[in-house]
Amino acid sequence: MSIKIYSQQEKQELRNITKQARKISCAEIADNVYGLTLYRSKTSNRYLKCYEHPSLQFDLQKNQVFYNAKTTHGMGPYDFMAFYENISLMQAREKLNEYYAERDPRHLQLYYYNRTNDEVYIHQGMTLPSKDETMQDTIRSYLHKFNIHDEIIDSMIMGSNIYQATNKNLVVVGFDEMEKPAFSVIYSTDPDNPYKVECQGSFTKLGLLKTNAKENKLVICDSPINAMAYLSLHPEDDVLSSIDKEHLLETIEYNFNSDERINKHYKNVIFALGNTEQDKDLIKRIIENDKANERYKSLISVASELDTDRTIKEYIRDTSGIGIIDAKYDVEYKDMKELLAEAQKQNNALQSIMESAKEMEEQEL
Repeated sequence: MSIKIYSQQEKQELRNITKQARKISCAEIADNVYGLTLYRSKTSNRYLKCYEHPSLQFDLQKNQVFYNAKTTHGMGPYDFMAFYENISLMQAREKLNEYYAERDPRHLQLYYYNRTNDEVYIHQGMTLPSKDETMQDTIRSYLHKFNIHDEIIDSMIMGSNIYQATNKNLVVVGFDEMEKPAFSVIYSTDPDNPYKVECQGSFTKLGLLKTNAKENKLVICDSPINAMAYLSLHPEDDVLSSIDKEHLLETIEYNFNSDERINKHYKNVIFALGNTEQDKDLIKRIIENDKANERYKSLISVASELDTDRTIKEYIRDTSGIGIIDAKYDVEYKDMKELLAEAQKQNNALQSIMESAKEMEEQEL
């Protein structure tokens, strides 16, 4: 029996996949993997029963499966798969991770429990929040904080890539190859409660791809906010954004490996991620990806990184002092005052240098 020795890169990729696969609904696995028929329990909407196996009960709120009424400890996705197929947890992990890698929510039966309304929503593909039909002033003000220009905001609204939900949150939408909405992320516009969450049924790997008629360069970002900020400075470029750094590799894999998704032959592919060691390591893993096909290799062969000097000059603006592409930036950052203070400090230092240079120039004259 051979023993598998994982490299550091393989271990990190396995952890990332396992972390995401664990979030898959047990009800989704029962329906789409095993073809079981689920229906609402009479006791509560959060529970589902199974026609084929009446002893099984699915708790949608906890995402657990109970074998019978006497069971005190529920089974998670891996446990349920191991139990149902009578296989080891290691085998179940491999099978569920493989399912996650091939998972496309556009073609799956999905289950979502709304605790507030005590209601189960069964749907295929993505469900988007209701749109606020009034003026989009709240999201416009929110995006201005990140130096996103009105021209880009208007263009994104006209292209249905962003809109204001009825609860005033910002909704960002990405479209698939059939021009149908399939990726979406919600940003809270409430400064006292900042968060970012993906919509139910969103196809994470798709990301946000914004292209122009001209064939210039493709810029890769790690969030839709950063992508819009970059477009504010260079609206002629194309951008591809993942929901976050954790999902960037799989987003690039999906888009670069598909002629239907990206059919341009770019002369330049630029990573606009930041300049930390973690960012450099991520870029290296993307470039050396062993899952790349010829299309992927062709695109990644012209890749380069946005350097630190250019990042400071272009992304820290003296209008608001917010660094758009910055290692400290996170939409879930709890203390925005500290973030703003740090960015303002960097901006003041840059301004001081510019003033000193101007004084020296005047003295020479």
